[in-house]
Amino acid sequence: MLIHRELGLPETESPELLDAPATGAVTSLHHQRAHRLERIGRLPSMVASVDRMVEAATSGILLFTREKLDAFGAGWDPWWVSRARQRWGRGAQ
Repeated sequence: MLIHRELGLPETESPELLDAPATGAVTSLHHQRAHRLERIGRLPSMVASVDRMVEAATSGILLFTREKLDAFGAGWDPWWVSRARQRWGRGAQ
């Protein structure tokens, strides 16, 4: 269980893996490994995006919507900015 938790496997999958035949567990672990390698591959660009955002914030530069999309990823919605301003105030970003 500790290894599964460290790998970030959902707790709902752990009992299935423990009860599965060895081949099923190995297949699942290979899938998790591939997923982790994919995530590792994205981390350098994520760190670079955060660095750009820190630099912009410390310099007082406002980021364009496209730059925010690049930094936060495709799941980011520009509408959230206006919603945050309505909810918490009118900060620069």
